[in-house]
Amino acid sequence: MKLHHLRYFIAVAEEGHFGRAAERLEIGQPPLSLQIQSLEKRMEIKLFYRRSRGVELTEGGRLLLKHARHILASVDVALHEVQRFKRSQGNELNLGFAGGTYFNRDVSTILYQFKCTHTEVLLKPALAGHTPELIRKLLEGKVDAAFIWPLTTMIDGIELTPVVQERLAVVLPVAHKLAVADSTVSLEKLAKEPFVLCERGSIGGLFDTIMAACSQAGFTPQCEQAVLQIEAIIPMVSAGLGVSIVPDSMRKTLSSGVMFLPIEDHTPTTTVILATRDRDTSPAIRKFMASVFRYGGDLAEKK
Repeated sequence: MKLHHLRYFIAVAEEGHFGRAAERLEIGQPPLSLQIQSLEKRMEIKLFYRRSRGVELTEGGRLLLKHARHILASVDVALHEVQRFKRSQGNELNLGFAGGTYFNRDVSTILYQFKCTHTEVLLKPALAGHTPELIRKLLEGKVDAAFIWPLTTMIDGIELTPVVQERLAVVLPVAHKLAVADSTVSLEKLAKEPFVLCERGSIGGLFDTIMAACSQAGFTPQCEQAVLQIEAIIPMVSAGLGVSIVPDSMRKTLSSGVMFLPIEDHTPTTTVILATRDRDTSPAIRKFMASVFRYGGDLAEKK
């Protein structure tokens, strides 16, 4: 028996239909049927009742399904562990980036300086996504470190290192009455405006910072459009669907149809954070963390 037999079996069991399972597996239905027949022959037991509208598991099939899922899950865990071990013994660093963090100038500088001073380490931008997704990938060992926005709660097994603070800015459609070049804008003036915001589940603490800034200005934003990825805010503002508050570095998107303006008075800030696995002692991570701390020290001296 081979692993692909179990994957095919699980697909048919979950779909309850050979045709749908074949589409899910991206193979033809006849080859799939032959593979299931081969598995039944090998195990000397009938796994499915063939019905006119699909298939139904037999008692033996239900028993196999339970163990097949466990076997494949164990294989996936083993592969991830081996890959993580391989990286820990070598000089490869898989990095993740929460949406918008890669626009930050300091993040770019950290990566550039690290690449120049540690030519023996292979930097691999492995994944871009929202913060909760990156935390999951980090715990699964699919990324070694990730630049994220602040979390709302601490997570076991994750170490968080603040990297740099960043100011927030207002982004407006260029045709908006407040969109005046080289000016600033008071948040109070946005109280009656429709907002385009990223969902809290995607950006966590950054969302809370935005809401707190608006609350301090005396209003709660009227969210007309909610998006999953923070980058999606810019084209929606450009289309005139609302205004927003985003990290200032997102002006680097160079999107037409929008204007970024500084916030008057008490400018709210957020923090770009480097997330790593707790007590990760791999050589590449140790070198990268040392580089991040050194850069942070240089920033503090300049200030």
